[in-house]
Amino acid sequence: MKPAEKVLHICRFLHSRIYASAGSPTDSTLSLSSLQQYYAACKGEKIWCGIYAGIFNLFATEAGVKCRDIELINSIYGIQGSAHVMNEYFDTEKNIWRMVDVMFNATSVYSANGSPLNIVQVNHLQPNDSSVMIAKIAGDSLIQEPFSKMPKGFLALYGVENDLFIYDSNVKQATGMLARLKNYLYPSKQYIFYSDSRIADNRNFYLKQFAALLLLLSGLITLSFFFLKRKRLPKKN
Repeated sequence: MKPAEKVLHICRFLHSRIYASAGSPTDSTLSLSSLQQYYAACKGEKIWCGIYAGIFNLFATEAGVKCRDIELINSIYGIQGSAHVMNEYFDTEKNIWRMVDVMFNATSVYSANGSPLNIVQVNHLQPNDSSVMIAKIAGDSLIQEPFSKMPKGFLALYGVENDLFIYDSNVKQATGMLARLKNYLYPSKQYIFYSDSRIADNRNFYLKQFAALLLLLSGLITLSFFFLKRKRLPKKN
């Protein structure tokens, strides 16, 4: 199946089992793995957006779909806090990232011309934009609902007026000298969020490696000239 078809099947599966489980999880649920959290939600335990995103990521990855968790960070009076977590997956057929929000039953978001949108594009929508459509699971069917008709809780999370900072929560921030050095020396295995048409982009890594190689070669050449020049100098009696 194509990535979009796989994602639709995953969304149908999760919707039928854990869609009604939204709520505040217990500390014991938070300490579980994504798979264990899925089983807990199936048994009636409450989970929130970050757990939904982790579960979807688990299923999508197992299905061979490139996926990432995206967290919206709301900054109010200089204090940052998590606003919402959802997913993007890479559609290899269209060569784009596509937003999916399992907790809000949004399997895809489409522009007026029918193009799938990523989270950056969705975050720039206006709440009253009825030309944008949300694909949603309804029993055995897939229906489309205008973006403006989504729940107020959903609409309040998005929009540039909310001063949201978006980052890929799969990317671990480097802390400490050794971790920073490792990040510099090794290519990134994470996905670059603002690359809307690439799964991964290690351009900066290769540029740094090329610069390091040039620096090393220039140093070797300088040393070679120094020793050659020293070797050719006449010996003093």
